[in-house]
Amino acid sequence: MYRQILRRMTVGAGAKKAPLCCCRVQRHFCSKSDEVRLAQEASKKYGTPAPTIFSKVIDKSLPADIIYEDDKCLAFRDISPQAPVHFLVIPRVLIPRISEAKDDDTELLGHLLVVAKMLQRKNVYRKDTELL
Repeated sequence: MYRQILRRMTVGAGAKKAPLCCCRVQRHFCSKSDEVRLAQEASKKYGTPAPTIFSKVIDKSLPADIIYEDDKCLAFRDISPQAPVHFLVIPRVLIPRISEAKDDDTELLGHLLVVAKMLQRKNVYRKDTELL
């Protein structure tokens, strides 16, 4: 039924080629590269982004149950755990996405995994838990 209505709107008698839209609003979809470009333009225009939850945990303006801390990373328990032992290990350096990690971040990313493994061994008493 809906397809028939759309067909009448675009192909019906006397109808000129109208967009396939019943609300007369055309939406433009952004590709990933468009989103990145728009974010970069916004960053130039508005400055650095607002602090994230993770940056607030790192600078200790947001309270957290910190279980490990060194000069490269910080680990804390999740406030809404999905498992009996659930913690997060975050770098002190801002890496918004893994796709934005640079080649010189290799050592840091490896360090995060080593810390997570160490904390898992230290805090886990059950054999059925996993390191994700």
